[in-house]
Amino acid sequence: MKLAVIGTGYWGSKIVETVKSMGLPVTLYDVNDSLDSIVPSLIDGVIIATPAPTHKDITKRMLRKGINVLVEKPAFMNMSECNEIGPYTANAKLMAGHILLYNEHFDFLKQTVVDKEILHIEHRRLAWGRMQTDINPILHYAPHDIAILDNLLGVMPDEIHSAGIHIIKKTQPDFVTCNLKYGKVSVQLQMGWYYHEKVRDVTVTTDNREWSSNTAHGSKQNVYGIYFSVTKTDNSIHRLL
Repeated sequence: MKLAVIGTGYWGSKIVETVKSMGLPVTLYDVNDSLDSIVPSLIDGVIIATPAPTHKDITKRMLRKGINVLVEKPAFMNMSECNEIGPYTANAKLMAGHILLYNEHFDFLKQTVVDKEILHIEHRRLAWGRMQTDINPILHYAPHDIAILDNLLGVMPDEIHSAGIHIIKKTQPDFVTCNLKYGKVSVQLQMGWYYHEKVRDVTVTTDNREWSSNTAHGSKQNVYGIYFSVTKTDNSIHRLL
């Protein structure tokens, strides 16, 4: 299999490193490079890791050629772009990069709550740095959370309510809360890039347990009335009163 990666920035460089570690040949293209040499006879698949506003046009161009595409999140900027791309998926496969569905934290979560009644889920994706000017926090962060919710709950939300806060003067909010309702299950998403530390945590409350994971620090926690913390560093269990 021969791959092409379009996008030489922060995430594109990580993808290239991973592809090479798998022993697969890969050709790297900058977003401003000519893409004429990417043809089905030479390339089996393309991974697009360019800025989100460029995803639609590059994806459409690759699908037109009949080349399978994996596009990083957010795949597109709005539903209009999604609908525009739809007809071209008859030519080749289109996939989105929902990487969190394949990590150990999500596996642990599914095993933990598989037979429990979920009451509430809270996702927090906060950070200081890499402030975005051409995209809002929902598009930047929420695709991961929505992918997890889709996989975990298996239904569409009944209600969605979002509110954004503009911390600096620009068209995009810098912090967003999003409240969703899936039947009896309530969900809150908190997303933004003006926070004093990096936070990537998920908390799930069930009828007899609270489970939380912070992927920024690699920890998993379970609560059974009394609070227990399990750390990956030494696998020790601490009872906190």
